[in-house]
Amino acid sequence: MLSSEVISSLLANWDLEPSISIEVFETADYRCSGNVVFIETLIGKYVLKRMTVQLARESEYTLLAALHTHGVPVAVPKLTREGEPYARQGDEYFCLSPYLAGVVISDHFAAGAEERTRRLGIALAQLHIGLKQCEHLVMVSEMDLLRDVAVASQVVRAQGGDNAAESMQMVLSELNTGLATVSQELPIQLIHRDAHAANLLFLDEYVSGWLDFELIVRGPRLFDLGYCATSLLMNGMDDSAKRLRWLTLLAALVDGYTSLNPLTVVERSALWYVLLSIEVIFAAYFTHIKDEKGITQNLDALLWIYENRNRIQTLV
Repeated sequence: MLSSEVISSLLANWDLEPSISIEVFETADYRCSGNVVFIETLIGKYVLKRMTVQLARESEYTLLAALHTHGVPVAVPKLTREGEPYARQGDEYFCLSPYLAGVVISDHFAAGAEERTRRLGIALAQLHIGLKQCEHLVMVSEMDLLRDVAVASQVVRAQGGDNAAESMQMVLSELNTGLATVSQELPIQLIHRDAHAANLLFLDEYVSGWLDFELIVRGPRLFDLGYCATSLLMNGMDDSAKRLRWLTLLAALVDGYTSLNPLTVVERSALWYVLLSIEVIFAAYFTHIKDEKGITQNLDALLWIYENRNRIQTLV
């Protein structure tokens, strides 16, 4: 966490009246990390954020400003006194953005889950429509989903133990083969890349804000839809009843998305592979950081999605 002295020094870069009292506050509304500090003044609330990706420093302001003009609920960084979107202190960069009203939903299976998830799908479609209109404004890296899954599969295969049993090898083999048959036909555009449920704010059951655009890439738009869906599954993975109810939420998410941004026939057939892909990628990530709970949870989700292939494909 930044010290009060550093915060005061940083805030001097923006046109905030010096007589205004500044207070750091904590909130459960946003998903917090050591890179974020919440500031409250007499005229409003702000989020002071340390930028951790160079690409984000160069292009995120341009993208967020454009998305805002297209009606996507995002927080556009406040320009500094010098007209820059970020302030620099040493080798670090910081932005100051308006505090978006809303909360992160902690229980996606609570009352009203289906309609809330449908609205989430609508919001994701609106984001993708906005991102597609902004593609000419930023230069970002290209996602190679097929390569990423192949690399992650090797990590999972190599870790040994119960999760490397014959059934797991069969799942990984079928995933890589099947994904190879459809990956080249998936529509590619700018995607959020981190579109999990904790990066959305809800206000009165509607999506009121999108957070964290630092990982944005050009990739299959289906990845964002699948990532959003699996984040809901992980919220109920430890409860058999919630796992089954997730199938209904998946249908609601897809229904909301396609009401504004229809999926192609190939995307509908490929969604099951993308859901599997995300679990493999995260299982490999948790293997790298030696998080046994994360490994187990994602591999359990991988097998559950695999075993429910017919249900999932029928729904979408």
